[in-house]
Amino acid sequence: MNTTTKMANLRIEKQKHFVVFFMMFFIVFFNSSFGQQIKSAIDSTSIQIGEEIKLKLSVEVEATDLVVFPETKTVGLLEVIASYKIDTLKNKQKYILNKEYGLTQFDSGHYTIPQQKIIINSKTFLSDSILVEVRDVAVDTTKQKLFDIKPVIDVEKPSEGFPIWIVYVLVGLMFLGAVLYLVFFSKTKAEREAENKLPPFEEALQNLTKLDSEGLLASNEYKKYYSELT
Repeated sequence: MNTTTKMANLRIEKQKHFVVFFMMFFIVFFNSSFGQQIKSAIDSTSIQIGEEIKLKLSVEVEATDLVVFPETKTVGLLEVIASYKIDTLKNKQKYILNKEYGLTQFDSGHYTIPQQKIIINSKTFLSDSILVEVRDVAVDTTKQKLFDIKPVIDVEKPSEGFPIWIVYVLVGLMFLGAVLYLVFFSKTKAEREAENKLPPFEEALQNLTKLDSEGLLASNEYKKYYSELT
């Protein structure tokens, strides 16, 4: 390999290193610039067992930015007992979005609130992690007043579900209602036909009109006409 080829390869390697360095610098700068706009804080670094601690995530964005805060039931080993609504504040031309979570833990020890993922315009950013101490509830047994064991007392026997007599009453009322309906409100087929039947005079006129409309006399069908007339 001659000297010219070596120098060309060396120049290409330098260009590759420069491009890689530039891209890494751009990524680090972009994340750090957004990282300054993402803040995390807690209202106390030390709590007692079962006490609520509030984690606050703050993001400073433009008005057109889309921000998605994490929705989870646990944050590390801490339990999320409340997820509060987002509070929006305006800072000149930008907006500050504050999201709070109520956390707790029922075992003493030191716990870490891990980095939380916040999505801004389809890009994921991480908040800072925070250390929390959960303390036991101090109990001084030397000053605790002692009491005697309570005696056994009688209690009223609880009811055994739904009273059966109410079921009997409801069934009886339903049966009585059915009987009353059949006696006073239902009508027989004969009664309904009698109500719908015309008086004899009106029925005769109706049949005569129907017979005339058949045109039997005009067609010289006298026998059929007088048969139906009779």
